[in-house]
Amino acid sequence: MEAAGYLAEALSELIQIAQVHRLDVLCYLLDMARMEAGEIVRIQKRGGSQRR
Repeated sequence: MEAAGYLAEALSELIQIAQVHRLDVLCYLLDMARMEAGEIVRIQKRGGSQRR
């Protein structure tokens, strides 16, 4: 869970850089990865046993 939380934060920063440089497809892909990492954190915080 710690790794997923860290990655979600790091991806947010990378998304900002991609937005500044108008790298739209890269921004989209990074955002998908950020949302996936955030979902993993949410599942783990709820005590879910689902592992990825």
